[in-house]
Amino acid sequence: MKKKCKAKVVARALGSLLVGTILLTAIMAHTPALAQLSNYNPQGLEATTLEEVLALPDEEIDLATAIMILYKEWDPSFDATGSLEEIERMAVELKVQISSEDNPEIIVSLINQYLFEESGYSSSRLNPADPDYMKALENSALPSVIENKKGNCLGVSLLYLALAERLALPFYGVTAPRHVFVRYDDGRKRINVETTGKGKGCEDSHYEKEFMLHSTYRSYNFYLKNLFKREVIGVFLNNLGGIYGIKGVHDKAIAELRRSIEINPNDPEAHYNLGVVYQEKGMPDEAIAELKRAIETNPHYARAYNNLGVIYGTKGMPDEEISEYKKAIEIDSNLAEAHTNLGAAYVEKGMYNEGITEYRRSLEIDPNNAKAHYNLGVAYGEKAMFDEAIVEYKRALVISPTFTKAHNNLGLVYDHKGMYDEAIAEFKSALAIDPNDAVAHNNLGTAYVEKGMHDEAITEFKSALEIDPNYFSAHYNLGSVYDEMGMLDEAITQYKRALVINPDYAKAHYNLGLAYYEKGMYNEEIAEYKKAIEINPNYFDPHYNLGIAYHGKGMYDEAIAEFEKAIEIYPDSTEAHYNLAVIYYLEGEYDLAIEHCDTVIRLGYRVHPEFLEALKPYREK
Repeated sequence: MKKKCKAKVVARALGSLLVGTILLTAIMAHTPALAQLSNYNPQGLEATTLEEVLALPDEEIDLATAIMILYKEWDPSFDATGSLEEIERMAVELKVQISSEDNPEIIVSLINQYLFEESGYSSSRLNPADPDYMKALENSALPSVIENKKGNCLGVSLLYLALAERLALPFYGVTAPRHVFVRYDDGRKRINVETTGKGKGCEDSHYEKEFMLHSTYRSYNFYLKNLFKREVIGVFLNNLGGIYGIKGVHDKAIAELRRSIEINPNDPEAHYNLGVVYQEKGMPDEAIAELKRAIETNPHYARAYNNLGVIYGTKGMPDEEISEYKKAIEIDSNLAEAHTNLGAAYVEKGMYNEGITEYRRSLEIDPNNAKAHYNLGVAYGEKAMFDEAIVEYKRALVISPTFTKAHNNLGLVYDHKGMYDEAIAEFKSALAIDPNDAVAHNNLGTAYVEKGMHDEAITEFKSALEIDPNYFSAHYNLGSVYDEMGMLDEAITQYKRALVINPDYAKAHYNLGLAYYEKGMYNEEIAEYKKAIEINPNYFDPHYNLGIAYHGKGMYDEAIAEFEKAIEIYPDSTEAHYNLAVIYYLEGEYDLAIEHCDTVIRLGYRVHPEFLEALKPYREK
C-alpha cells in the first residue's frame, strides 16, 4: 500500500506590528526634547506596564510609550530611550514647521513632506504570500520603523500617531481589513492619510471598494471609524497574537488574541486569528465559533469562509466544506487558496474533473503555487494520467525543491510507470530532506521490492516502523517481503501486527491465510479466508482459495459453493471452472462436469488430456 496526500491551505490574515503585553521594568519616558513640548504631559508617560496603560482614561494614554512597553516584552534587551528621543526630536522639528498653520490640509501636507520627503521614511503593505512575510512583520514595530526609516502601514501609521499626540493634533488610527491608515478629524475637517502612499488622501469609498467591505460594516462600528488609543493597542495585541500563532506558541497567541477581543470585540481580524490558532491547536469547535464571529462582523471575509471549509473537511463534513469554499470564491474569485482547497475537496469525493478545473483556476491566479501544482498532480494520478502528473510534480519541485510530498508522489508515479530507478531516486530525495519521513521509507521499500532487492526493502520497511511503530502499510509490506522470501514465521508476525492496527483489511487476512497454507496450518488458513470474505464478500481470491482448501479436506459441497461464488464475481475464471468440473466429476455430476469443462475450453484454457478422456464416455450418453 502506498499513500498519497493532498495539501490544503490555511490562510492567515495578520496585521503588521510586533507588540507585547506586560513589562516589569521601567520605560524611560522623559527626554530632553520632551521639555520643549510643554503642553504634552499625559499620565501615560509614567506607565511601565500595559495594565497601567489600559487603566488610564483614553486621553491620558501615550501610544508611543505603550508600544515601547509591548515591544520590550518581545525583546527584553530592548532599550526604549533612543526610540523615544527620536520621536521627541521629530515632534520638536515638526512643531516649528506647523506652529503658524491652522489649515488642516496644509498641516497634513507638511507632516507628509517632513516624513516621506525630508526624513526619507517609506511604507508598504505586507503580503502574507511573501516568503519574507514573517521577517517583515517582526521588523514593522515602531522601534524598527524609526531605526530603518521604513515599515508597513501599521508601523508608519503608529509613528504618525506618536508625533500627532505630542503636537496635540487630532489624528486617529483607522482600520480596514488587514490594513491601517490614519485620519485627521477635528470635527469640521476630515482627511484620510494613506501612509503606504506617502500620505495621499483617499476617500472612505476607496477603502470600501478596495477591501470589499460589506454594506453592514458600519453597524459593527470598527472598520473605517476613528479608533480610540486603547483600540489601537487592541489592534496591536491582535498582531502579537498572530505572530505567536505563526511561531506555534499557541497558548500565548490565544491569551493575546483574547485580550485584543476584550478591547475590540467587533474586530474581525482578531476573531479570525483566534480561529486559526484554535484550528492549529486541534480545537475545531472553538475555531468554528471564532471564524463565524469573524464572518458575522465582516460578511465579506473570504479567508474566514476558506478556513471554515478546511475545518469542516477535517471533521468529515464534505458538503459543508465545499459550500464554504464556494462562498469564499464568490466573494473573492482571486483567492487562490480557496480554489486549491475546493479542488482538493472535489478530488476527495472522486470528482476529479471538477478538482482539476479548480486547481487550474488557482494556478491561473498564482502560477507559483507549489501546493496547487502538487494537488493537480495528485488529481492527474488518480485519473491514471501519469505523464501529466509528472509534469505537475516537477513544477511543484521547481518552485519548492524541498517539498517532500512532491518528491514522494513523483516517485509513486514513476513506480506506476515501471520506472523504478527514477522512483527510487525521488524517494531518496524525499528522505534526504526529511530522514524521518516514514511514508517515503515505506515507498522506497516497495520500489526495492519491484526490483527484487528484498534485503534493501526490508531495511526500509523497518526504518519506517522505527519512526512509526503503528504504520499499518509498513507492517503489511514487510510481511509480504518475508512471505516472498519464504520466511513464513516472520511474515505471519507482521501480518498479525498489521491486523491489530487495521483488522478490516481483507488483503492482510487473505495473505495471512496463504502463509498458514504454506505452513500446513489448514484450519487457520480457512479462518483467515473467511474473515477476508466477511470484510469483502466480492473478493475473488479468498473465495477461490477457500474452495481449494475445502476440496483438500474433502468438503466438496462447501468447495462447490465457494467456486460458484468465485465464478459469480469473475465469470471467466478458467481455474474456478476447471476445479468445479473436477469436483462435479468426483461427485458423479457428469453433466455439470462437462459443462464447466467446455467453458474452460471455450475460454482458451488447455484441459489435461486424461481428464478429457475420463469425461468422454459421459459425453456419448
